[in-house]
Amino acid sequence: MEATVAKHREHTLIGKVYVWSIIFEPLLFFLLASNSSTGITPNPGRILQFLVWAGLLTSWTVSRDRLRVPNPTAPMYANYSMYFLLTVIAGGIGIAMGSFDLHDRYSAENASSAIAAFIRSPAVRPLFEYFITIYYFVYFVILPRYLLNSDAAIRYFFRNFTLVFVIGLILGTLDLAAAGVGMGFIPRHLADGVMVGFRFHGLAGEPRDAFVYLMFGLAMMTLREYWARGRSLGQLWTICILFAVLMTQSASGLFGLLFAGILIIAFSIRTLSPRTLALAGVLVILLIAAVIGGVYFSPRIQTYLKAFNVLFDRLNRGGPPPAVMIGQMSNIYPMWDLWQKLREGNFIQLLLGSGLGSSSVTTNNLGGFRELANPHTQIVRVLYESGVIGLYFFVMSFAAPVRKLTEHLTPDVRRRFLFLILMLVGVFLSHRSSVPFIYLGVFIVVMQRKNAQIMEQRVTVPNGAVSVA
Repeated sequence: MEATVAKHREHTLIGKVYVWSIIFEPLLFFLLASNSSTGITPNPGRILQFLVWAGLLTSWTVSRDRLRVPNPTAPMYANYSMYFLLTVIAGGIGIAMGSFDLHDRYSAENASSAIAAFIRSPAVRPLFEYFITIYYFVYFVILPRYLLNSDAAIRYFFRNFTLVFVIGLILGTLDLAAAGVGMGFIPRHLADGVMVGFRFHGLAGEPRDAFVYLMFGLAMMTLREYWARGRSLGQLWTICILFAVLMTQSASGLFGLLFAGILIIAFSIRTLSPRTLALAGVLVILLIAAVIGGVYFSPRIQTYLKAFNVLFDRLNRGGPPPAVMIGQMSNIYPMWDLWQKLREGNFIQLLLGSGLGSSSVTTNNLGGFRELANPHTQIVRVLYESGVIGLYFFVMSFAAPVRKLTEHLTPDVRRRFLFLILMLVGVFLSHRSSVPFIYLGVFIVVMQRKNAQIMEQRVTVPNGAVSVA
């Protein structure tokens, strides 16, 4: 009995550390050093993740329990398993086509330590990308099944996530007001102290990171309300979050809304329900209005659009891109290369891609950056590295579990959560982040426990007997 209690306490402790690791993961304000010196992005979330793995390894070693490996073909995981398999096939195609042949060496500034030089080297980095692809899904989607496996653990997560999210909203709003008079006090990262001006970012890092984090917060708070009270998120919460989203003035975030709108339309058409199509149409109109408003109120975004008008003419003539677009060329060169291959009749890469990590090599070969230059926009990476087929399975990795777990709920609830996950996938495709993985992992355990409770209520009759209907 004492051993059982001790083991329960041990797993409870690991579960609490796990909760804080996923809470801190997207808070890039707490970046402790540049990844050019460490090879990865060091922050409290990553440190806590190491402690979680150490705790799990110790627990498994001491208890000698049989290690349970999830079935990769299970309904919750099958699409992502297919996506990963496709990236492996695409990597083989990329090697055969020379997509990993770097024309010039990376500069020394790209890696200022031996470990960073190893992880970020042209030979190792593509393999590391495959590791990251597996790791994100295992840690953020699969582990919650084992570490958030009780009502108490779920309440602990939601309570502390809400606390941290609200603190970030308050501090971000105060910083925004202070920045309006030239006195902003929150830098984008602790490691560099760079200020971002009159743009909301809170504790999420750069404004484009904050855009994704705020949409994540909107989705997670909605899930919390359904878990605790069976209702949708209040209007005041929604208004406050959307105001902060607008004040990030993030161009990539606006593209994310466009991607989300396209996904919502695509999934709504599949249902062939007039009501669903009408609701999707209204939501898409609101998204388009948000995009137009974001462009209108952001001179920075307008500058990008003007430069974009002359960009492709310069690329066609072999000239340099406009100066304001230099920072965006890691997103543009891979798509330019893909377009050139399509003009030559090469459709293989459009369908299957050329393997994880190949987009950085292409950017360096075309732009001569001499650094690890992965696209910031995830849709570029997914399309270039795994093709249209890979993009399909990637999107379905998130949408299919949500549809499966909500299929017996009311239509309004089903639409709410499907639209939210598509919104997160849309903004993720615009700017890479771990948040859709975190949300999916929490969503699965919450919905599985919530569904079990609903089924118990349906089969239990007032006198304590069990109905077989």
